[in-house]
Amino acid sequence: MNLYQNHYKKIVLKDLSSRFLYLNCNQLPKLEKISINIGVKDFVLKKHITNAIALEFISLNSPILTKATKNTILFNLKKNSPNGFKLNLNKIKAYDFIQKLGFYVFPNFKANKKFLNISNNNSLSFSINEIDSFQELTFFYSFFKNILSIDVNIKLKISDFYHTIETLFFLTSFKLPVLVLRK
Repeated sequence: MNLYQNHYKKIVLKDLSSRFLYLNCNQLPKLEKISINIGVKDFVLKKHITNAIALEFISLNSPILTKATKNTILFNLKKNSPNGFKLNLNKIKAYDFIQKLGFYVFPNFKANKKFLNISNNNSLSFSINEIDSFQELTFFYSFFKNILSIDVNIKLKISDFYHTIETLFFLTSFKLPVLVLRK
């Protein structure tokens, strides 16, 4: 079992149930999925292959090619033209990826004083610009140096009543650098 998944089952669930009032165990927050996305501005086969291999190295899953749904003049995209790769991680693989983020990527965020913002729909979105944060990509840095950023979206399944407080508690229990912006 993964270290972070074990921490969630043994400690975080007990802390959440003691802090918040839940009617049943299905209301407890869960990690629903993690979406990883790498987009490109123009179609060059070499860039697309590099992005697909990078996502596969990071997550050990094969990514899906995303296509434009409509014509966009601003980005010079035609309908059905490839514009990046997407990968969804569920269950155990999501906890593996959060563990990788916690051990390798987020220590660089803290050094640079960067924080992650929580959105209103129980998700956490951020971009990773430092490709050398991932060990797998540093071994072949000359091959992956043209990747601009990797976009990550962490989606949580949370009850409606305490959603911001629960999200904050859930993410800080894994030592993620989170900042809540109030409007």
